[in-house]
This record gives sequence, C-alpha cells and structure tokens, in this order.
Amino acid sequence: MEKNEIRHTSHSTFRCQYHIVFAPKYRRKIIYGQLKKEIGAILRRLCEQKDVQLIEAEACPDHIHIDVLVLRKRLPNAPRSFRSPGGILLPVIGIIGTVYMIMNISTDPVERMQIWVLTGAVFLILAVYSCVWIKTKMRMPVFKPVPLEKVMAMESDMYYAVRKRRGIWK
Repeated sequence: MEKNEIRHTSHSTFRCQYHIVFAPKYRRKIIYGQLKKEIGAILRRLCEQKDVQLIEAEACPDHIHIDVLVLRKRLPNAPRSFRSPGGILLPVIGIIGTVYMIMNISTDPVERMQIWVLTGAVFLILAVYSCVWIKTKMRMPVFKPVPLEKVMAMESDMYYAVRKRRGIWK
C-alpha cells in the first residue's frame, strides 16, 4: 500500500491516517536492543488485531514514531440499539413525507402548527418505541453508555453465543 493511497468502500472514500509518537516519561533514552524489538512486535500484533494497517514506524532511543491507516470497519456483528419497525419501508416513507411537507407547507399559521405537532408526535412515538425495544428485546439500559470493554467483546463470536444461550439476544 502506498503512503497516500485513498481507500474506497461501497459507499465512501476515505484516507484516515494517524501519526502517533510514543515517548517514555522524561524522554529517557531507553528504547534500544531487545526492548526495541519487543515494542515493534507488540505494535505489529496490535495493529493486526485491530485491523489497522501499519504504514511505517521508526524507533529512536527516546521515542517511537508510527504511521497507521485506520480502516473504516465497524462492528458488523454488534447488536444495534434500535431497529426501525417495518424495516426500510417506514424510514423511506418518512423521508418522502418530510420532503413533501417541506415543499408544500401551508402559509396558514394554524395549519402549519398542526403539521409541526403531528411531526413531533411521530418523533415521540419513535422515541418511545426505541426505548421499549432496548429495554424489552435487548435487555439493556436505555440511557447508559455501553462500556468500551463490552463493545470490544462484541467483536468476538463468543459474545453472541453467550447472549443467545442466556436468551438475551435473538
């Protein structure tokens, strides 16, 4: 892979590259010999585990430079917090309805207010539905963030096997 190569997926174009510098405390000159080899092996293994491409790295006696390219790979097997009822049909109808409403909104203030109240009611119904889905189907807290350890566990197939065995998910 070239250093300035642009990556493509089915729906996006990107180049997400980071230059990272690791430095020991007070920049002590301790990175040499066996430690340098071990750090290199650890960084290569870590990049491989996280699907990050190591472009180049340089170990100096007092710091390490590393250039990595992060691939835009999400957790394909992670359970999603909310699924729209009716699959893709209802969101498409909602988009079409919103575009129609914006293009044909009335000049009458009363009718305009009725349109906005109806829109707010639809959003409220979707919010209530998503909260019920998360609490009953997923059995997860609604407004509590998912800890990083749990998100990382979602990369493992064992996570889904355990949840399925316990009857928590599908």
